[in-house]
Amino acid sequence: MASVIYFLADKRGISLAAVRRMPAAEALNWLSYYDLDSYLNPPKNR
Repeated sequence: MASVIYFLADKRGISLAAVRRMPAAEALNWLSYYDLDSYLNPPKNR
C-alpha cells in the first residue's frame, strides 16, 4: 500500500519526503482528494 502512495505521489510530482511524513490514512485521503481535484481541474502548467 505504501508503494502505491509513493508511486501516485511521484507521478503527480509531489515530494515523496512530504508524503512519508504523513500518517498513512491522512496521505490516502490527501492523495484521493488531490487526484479528484486534478481530474476536475487539470493543471494548466502541465
